[in-house]
Amino acid sequence: MQANLDFPHGHGLRRVYPRQIELSAEDQAAYQAAQAEFDLLTKQHESLEELPDDVDIRFGELEAEIEHFESLRRAYDADDIACGGAFVVLNHDGDVRVERGFIRPEDDKRRQTTAKGRVQYEDEDDNGDDDREPDAGLPDNLVADLTSHRTLGLRLVLSEQPDVALVAVTHTLLAQMFYRGAEANVLDLRPTSLFLGSHADGIGETQAGRSWSERHARWAAQLPRDVADLWSFVVALDHDSRMAIFAHCAAMTVNAVKLPRDHRPRALATADGLAEAVGLDMTDYWRPTVRTYLGRITKARILEAVREAVSAEAADRMADMKKPDMAEAAEQLLVTTDWLPAPMRMPQAVQQDVPQSVADAATDGSANAYANAAE
Repeated sequence: MQANLDFPHGHGLRRVYPRQIELSAEDQAAYQAAQAEFDLLTKQHESLEELPDDVDIRFGELEAEIEHFESLRRAYDADDIACGGAFVVLNHDGDVRVERGFIRPEDDKRRQTTAKGRVQYEDEDDNGDDDREPDAGLPDNLVADLTSHRTLGLRLVLSEQPDVALVAVTHTLLAQMFYRGAEANVLDLRPTSLFLGSHADGIGETQAGRSWSERHARWAAQLPRDVADLWSFVVALDHDSRMAIFAHCAAMTVNAVKLPRDHRPRALATADGLAEAVGLDMTDYWRPTVRTYLGRITKARILEAVREAVSAEAADRMADMKKPDMAEAAEQLLVTTDWLPAPMRMPQAVQQDVPQSVADAATDGSANAYANAAE
């Protein structure tokens, strides 16, 4: 056990998630019965503005019963339980949050160091090339030469098959986001995911933060335990499921954080274009409160926000208040509005014209394509 004053964001631990398991026949029958009764009661009373007390109580009982059975459908593997641990976090509001499924490298039962000094998983053959046959005594430089030509062939063929390219990119994203350290990706993409909690304290405790964590855990529960099975898993997905998990992985890499010494004006402009493309409305995810904003700015800026969101008269009535009182009063006024500070507002439309020469080059079938692919 180890205690920290702050959450150790750079812990470097592997994370595992509960897997989907089948309920027993008895539990499945009880789950279906509870769900059916819940649906029936919903249909019978959907037109009522207020539920009778007995019906309201029964709804609560059914919700608890359904939640219980749904929790039984997800469980950690026994091997992960044996070597895993949890973070017990005391939130800012005093509530306790438990984050489970973290495994220290020295406790990981599935990892061992081979005689060649690399990390190997228990289901991986120790021949230096995992499950591939050794290269029958060929010189290393010849093997590199031959596989370079094979790589170029893969590039040319893959560039003509966007559907397979989507599978390959999705596999690469999943392999690196959910199976850290396994090095199972064939595309040399290196996605990174900025930990937002290091710049926005308590962001994981917000409704949006919890929604993201739950969504990530749902995907993790569906993935195969062994990364060697990941390619066939992605191939077997239907189009909609593949696009959904691809979007989730792509979303993990979004970095629109503006830092004092981070000079990325083009990246931030692209973030504005992305926000417009997806129709981002931050009022769905954030409200100005004393803790999130008003307690961290000057009195002048508080009054400016009230003046802009409510009225000049409302701002004038608060002008003589002390800072804590002013922030509290402003929260009551602003929290019911759609007001946002400038960094959160929807940007103006971003026009990005693609030069025709670029479009022509993308479809160029000349001999230059082979030379460019080899670079």
